[in-house]
Amino acid sequence: MKLIKTGLVSLSVRTGDFSGNTALLMDAIEEAGKAGVQLLIAPELAVSGYNLQSLGMWRNTARQSWASLAEIAAACDGMTAIVGVPVLYHGSLRSGAAVISDKIISGIVLRETAAAFPSLSRIDSLLNGVSAGQLSFDMPWGTLLPSFDTDTLVSPPSFLNGDGCATVICCMAAVPFASGHAERRRIRMLDTARRLHGLCVHTNLLGTDDGRLIFDGTGLIAAPSGILEETRAFSAKQWTLNTVIVDLGELERTPPLLPVSLELEGAEGCCIGISCAQAAFKPASVRAYAKQIAAQAERAGRKSETNNSNQDLDAILHAIALGIRDYYRKAGVFRKILLALSGGQDSALCLLAAVQAARMLAKDSGTDDYASFIQTLYLPNRALSSTAGHDAARALAEELHIPFRVVAIHEEVDIAFSKAVEIMESKKKVRPITRQNLQARIRGDIMLNWANNVDGLVLVTTNMSEVAVGYSTAGGDNQGAYSPLANMPKTLVSRLLAYLEERDGLQSLKKVLALKPSAELAPDQTDEDELMPYPVLDEIIHLHIGKRLSLSLCWRMLAEKFPDHGPETLREWIARFGKRFAASQWKRNQHPVAPKVLDYDLDAKSGIALPVLHRMQSELDDLKNATL
Repeated sequence: MKLIKTGLVSLSVRTGDFSGNTALLMDAIEEAGKAGVQLLIAPELAVSGYNLQSLGMWRNTARQSWASLAEIAAACDGMTAIVGVPVLYHGSLRSGAAVISDKIISGIVLRETAAAFPSLSRIDSLLNGVSAGQLSFDMPWGTLLPSFDTDTLVSPPSFLNGDGCATVICCMAAVPFASGHAERRRIRMLDTARRLHGLCVHTNLLGTDDGRLIFDGTGLIAAPSGILEETRAFSAKQWTLNTVIVDLGELERTPPLLPVSLELEGAEGCCIGISCAQAAFKPASVRAYAKQIAAQAERAGRKSETNNSNQDLDAILHAIALGIRDYYRKAGVFRKILLALSGGQDSALCLLAAVQAARMLAKDSGTDDYASFIQTLYLPNRALSSTAGHDAARALAEELHIPFRVVAIHEEVDIAFSKAVEIMESKKKVRPITRQNLQARIRGDIMLNWANNVDGLVLVTTNMSEVAVGYSTAGGDNQGAYSPLANMPKTLVSRLLAYLEERDGLQSLKKVLALKPSAELAPDQTDEDELMPYPVLDEIIHLHIGKRLSLSLCWRMLAEKFPDHGPETLREWIARFGKRFAASQWKRNQHPVAPKVLDYDLDAKSGIALPVLHRMQSELDDLKNATL
C-alpha cells in the first residue's frame, strides 16, 4: 500500500486582503501539520481573492501575492502544498497554482493552456527563478499534475501509470455555484480519473468575494474506482480543512477501467517535469486508513437514507444565505440587514435567507441572538395594501422571531401625487403607471433613509421573472444594496417556499402562498394579469435566455408544453416578453448586485450582457410570421 494523507482546504476569501487571506491559510496549514497531512491543496486564487478585476492592473498586487506565497511556503515544513495565487507573467497578471515542496516553491502552473499560449510550454524564469508554465512534479510518492481544465488536460505518457508511478491530478479551477453544477463536476472528475487512471482532486473557494459568484466550498477526491471523498458544502466557517488517507498503490495494483489514450493533441513536449527533492516518503498509518474506510462506509449508508430530490433547493437557499452573509460581513460597513415585508412570496424568501445568514453572523460573533441582525418594516398604503398581506407578513416575522413594525405611507403618497398633478398641471395628465410607481419610490426612499441611520444592508426582493421584463420601479423597489432573488425565477421562489413550509413546518408560509402575487400598486392588481402566467414566463426565460432559442422557436416549444393556452395567446405573450425584455436592459444595468444560482442569469457582469440600446424587431417579425 502507498498511503498518503491528503488535506483539502476551503476558505472564504476577501479580494485584495492578502494579510487576511494568508492568515486563514496559515491557520489551515498549521492544523494540517498537526494532522500529519502530506499533500495539501488550497483553491484557486486563495491568496488574493477571486474577482480581482482592475486590481490586476497594479503591480503591487503581484508583489503582495508573492510576499504572501513566500510566507506560506515557509510554513510548509515536511509537506507538499498547492496554493492558488496570481502571478505577474510576461507583463500580465495570471492565475497560477504554486507547488510548494518542503518549504521550497518548486514551480508554478499557469491557467492558460499550451494551445492558446505556446510560450507556456517551456520553462520561463518567474521572479526568484521559479519555473512557470505547463509543469508536472516528480514527488517521492508519484507524479503530481496541477491543471486548471480537465477538458483539455495534457497528459504525456510519462504522467500515466505505465511506469508504476501513481499520478495525482489536482484540478485547480474554482467553480462558482449554480444549480446542478456539483453533479456535473462530480461526473467530470470521475471521468478524468478513469481516463487517466489517476487520482483527481479538487477543492473550491467558499462564499463570495463580489456578491455575484458564490462558491460552495466543497472538496472532492475521485479515483478510477469511484468517489473517495466529498466534503460538506456551504460551511458557515471562515475556512475548513478535510483530511483523507488515499491509497496511491491501488492505481498500480489495478488495471485501467478505460483504455488510456496516449495520442492527445499537443501532448508531445507540452509539460516539463520538475523534480522535487524531499526526505524519503513515509506512508500514512494503515490503522488510521482502516478506521477511515469504516467511517466512510457508515456515512455512505446515512447519505443514501437521507438523499432526496430537494437537495438542489437546499443548495440554492444555502447559496443565497451565504451570499448575504458574506456581502454583509466583507463589505465591513453594515450593522443591520433591512427588509421591507409585503406578505408576498419574494419578501418572504428573502427574509428566510436573511435569517439563515443572520444565524451565521451571530455564530461568528459568539451569540445566539440572530434576530438582532435583522429589522423589517411593513409599509402599507391604506388605499391598496391588503389586510391579508399585512397578516402574512406579521405572521412570518413573528414565527421567525424577527422585529416587525408598520409604518404607513399614505400621507407621503398623497403629497407625491399632488406634486405630480402640480407638475403636469392636470390630474388627468398623470399617467396610471406614474401613480403606481410613486408608491414604490416612496418605499425605496424610506428604506434607504433608514439604512443611513442604522448602517443597514437593504435587501431588494425583485425576482428574475420581474427583472427580465422590467416589472419593477426604477428608483423604487429596485433600490438597495443586495438582490438575493434577481437571478431566481418566480416559479423557483414558489417551489422553495412550498418546500420550506413542509421541511420546517412554518405555518405562516401557508398564508404567504395563499396570496396571488401582486405589487399592490393599483386596485385588484395581480402580476399574472399584467404579464402572463409565471410558468409560461419562466419557460420563455429558460428557453430564450438559458437555451439561446429564438422567439419563434420558443413559441413552437411552448405550444407543445402549454396547449391549453392556445398558440395565438402564447404568440402574444412571447411578443410581449420580447418587447419588454429588450426595453428593460437599462433597468437591469442599474440593478443591485445579485448572486448567480442557475446556469444563466441576467447580471450584465456575470451573465447576459446585452447592449442597452439593442432591438429585437427581426425576432419579433419572425415570431409574427411563424407557423407550427
